[in-house]
Amino acid sequence: MISRGTLALFVFLLASNVLASPLSFQKWKLRRVAEKTSIVAQIRQDKSLPTGIHQNKLNQAMFNLQTEKDLTPEDYFHLYLVEQFKSNPSKARDTAKSLSKEELADIVVSYINATQQIRELEINANRLQTSR
Repeated sequence: MISRGTLALFVFLLASNVLASPLSFQKWKLRRVAEKTSIVAQIRQDKSLPTGIHQNKLNQAMFNLQTEKDLTPEDYFHLYLVEQFKSNPSKARDTAKSLSKEELADIVVSYINATQQIRELEINANRLQTSR
């Protein structure tokens, strides 16, 4: 069983590395999956909970793990890159260099889609205001 201290060290190292330099999509996703896999393993080994509660926690952890496995470059853009660039816009150039051409294309498409959705919302809001 993984001790809480080991898990805390893992999370600390993970966080410090994320803050040091932007991760590529694959590294970001692998880290998230590894974290959820670790949580599933901990829950499986924890026999201190009643069976029903244990099973519920395990089911939720398995669902969370599958969610991480299903992450897309669009998720990467919205969940990771936007936050990274808010605090340090110069990281954008470093991150772009670390991405494959396919990953970069997916992120650009995601950005275009996001800005298009915002534009459509603004147009619809303007229509509502002028119709009143």
